[in-house]
Amino acid sequence: MKTIRAKIMIAMLVLVFVVTVLLSATYLWYFTKNSAANLAANNKLLAKEASLNFDYMVDSYVKSVSQLVTSESFSSAPDNSDRIKQFTDRYYNDTMYTSFGIYTSDGKLLESSSSGCADVITDSDVKTAATRYDATVTKLVELEGKYYFSVLVPIPITASNTNKQIAAAVICCDSIAKSLDHLSENTSNVAYVIDRDGLILFTTGETAATVGQRPIELSETDANYKGLANTFKTAINGKSGSYDYKISNTRFTAGFYPASHFNVMIVVSTPTAAGVFELGTSSIRLIILFFTVTIAATLVFALLFARRISKPIVSSTNRLRALSNGDISTRVDVWYSRDELGVLSNSLEETVVNLRQYINLIQIALQQIAEGNLSHRMEGNFKGDFKKIKDTFNEIFESLSVTFDSINNSAEQVTSGAVMVSNSAQALSQGATQQASAIEELSATLGSVSDQVIQNSESAKNAYQIVNDNTAAMNGCNEDMRSMLLAMKMITETSDEIQTILKVIDDISFQTNILALNAAVEAAREGSKGFGVVADEVRQLAARSAEAAKQTAALIKKSSNAVANGTAIAETTAQSLDALAKDSERISELIKNIADASAEQSEAIMQINTGVDQISAVVSANTASAVGSASASEELSSQSLILKNMIAKFRLTAGDVKNHAFDDDDDDFTPAPVDDIPDEDDGLDLDVDDEPSVPDSIDDEDDKY
Repeated sequence: MKTIRAKIMIAMLVLVFVVTVLLSATYLWYFTKNSAANLAANNKLLAKEASLNFDYMVDSYVKSVSQLVTSESFSSAPDNSDRIKQFTDRYYNDTMYTSFGIYTSDGKLLESSSSGCADVITDSDVKTAATRYDATVTKLVELEGKYYFSVLVPIPITASNTNKQIAAAVICCDSIAKSLDHLSENTSNVAYVIDRDGLILFTTGETAATVGQRPIELSETDANYKGLANTFKTAINGKSGSYDYKISNTRFTAGFYPASHFNVMIVVSTPTAAGVFELGTSSIRLIILFFTVTIAATLVFALLFARRISKPIVSSTNRLRALSNGDISTRVDVWYSRDELGVLSNSLEETVVNLRQYINLIQIALQQIAEGNLSHRMEGNFKGDFKKIKDTFNEIFESLSVTFDSINNSAEQVTSGAVMVSNSAQALSQGATQQASAIEELSATLGSVSDQVIQNSESAKNAYQIVNDNTAAMNGCNEDMRSMLLAMKMITETSDEIQTILKVIDDISFQTNILALNAAVEAAREGSKGFGVVADEVRQLAARSAEAAKQTAALIKKSSNAVANGTAIAETTAQSLDALAKDSERISELIKNIADASAEQSEAIMQINTGVDQISAVVSANTASAVGSASASEELSSQSLILKNMIAKFRLTAGDVKNHAFDDDDDDFTPAPVDDIPDEDDGLDLDVDDEPSVPDSIDDEDDKY
């Protein structure tokens, strides 16, 4: 069912819609009458824009080539191959550059990257470029359906390049032709680039003629080309302008403008009907914008007008709906009038104020519970069923007061027990800690003694080994001494035998001397001189032998005496070594006993150390348990304090245990602060007899919709 407000709004919107449609139709009729002239001017501007873009692209190629050729690296290159390489490297990614070449001033090709230079550039082009100092652009040349032109730039003369040469770059016109594509994008425009003979060089869009055709010549045999041919003739003979023509019952409007390069014309043509529509797009957008703004303004005005009438009913309806959803804080918009709308809004305001006051009192009671004030009792004038709420709340306060009093007594007992357990656990923990420290010191001392005993045992073992080695060495020396005594004894015996032999030699010498004397006597008797000489020599020899035997005997006697003395000394030394060997054996036995005892002591101390470690582990475990017990006791005590303080926050009724809080520092109970009943500053209105306030003005209805 439509409301009054909706009916008013619909009537106003229909009226505005009809008026707006009539105005829009009138504007479109007027626009259509003047669209042809606008289309011709627009196409002329498009042709001029395309012409400028065409010239700009050609100029950009000319500028790029000129900058490279006039650069120092290019002019001072060692040879033409390097210059061609610079061309190729710089324009490697630009596919429009098809060939590069270097010419002499008389038109001779010195170096080129491909055959394109020879196909596009003529001798006259090179000679013309040689007479100039800036770049020269050649005419368009058609090769295999594509058009090319070249840019010729004189190479600056340097110390290493004294001959005047011309650098040339051949460029394909595809990119220039693509620059016209934007004229036909999303439009019905057709663009032509023609020379002064009417030849179509480039075209874009759905054209009636293609590249390479001459519509002026075709019109002589085909009447369909007559309108386009007349357009081209007009463009060739003029500088810029527009022309209307017709092809196959379709009317076109064309605009044309000349380009600076290649002596060409740019022609932009559009079907007149389509062009009018395209030009009218902006106008249609303007009409739509005008229509939208008008409807929006009408809608706003209708809302304001209808709102003035329907606001009291809508406001009261929405407030009742909000009240049914539990909203009692939103203010009621009172309509001050003497009719039914005023009575309705005033009655609703009074009802909401009463409900708000009841709920404020209930909120105060709940807030007192939240703040721990159980001595509070709900007051106020509650009527009807609301009186039961008041009685129920007061019963809750009484019950909670008794309950928390019991909890308070239990918390005091738990706190006392927790404090005692905590103190005992602390004492136990401290004693266990001291015991663990003493065990650790004892363990460290035993470890040090164990290390010393192990070191003494190792030293005793080493000393025992050294004494064994010394004993073995002494026994060896004793054996050697016995062997030396035997050798000396044999020397003595041999000396005696030598003396016997010497005595025999002495006897032989004596007998020889006697025989020599007898021989001398016999020689004298016989009178033989030779035999006498021999006898004399034999006597002398016997005398010398006897003398040598005496000397040898004297020496052997001295040796025998020395050997006798050495034998006596060796026997004495052997006796001493024998005694030392026996003493070393006894010392070795004593050191062995010491080493064995040290090993047994080390093993015993290791066992003691193991026992001490076990005791230390047990003591550590006891210490950890004591610390855990102390921590748990402290936590229990802390929790009991927290419970006590939490209970102390509640203010109980008179006759209950005195309200107090627990102090952590001195284990005493101190009174806990409790907030008083909130006053007017808390934002709660306690006056049930207050009259509903009258708003000064009616707020915007949008705040509640």
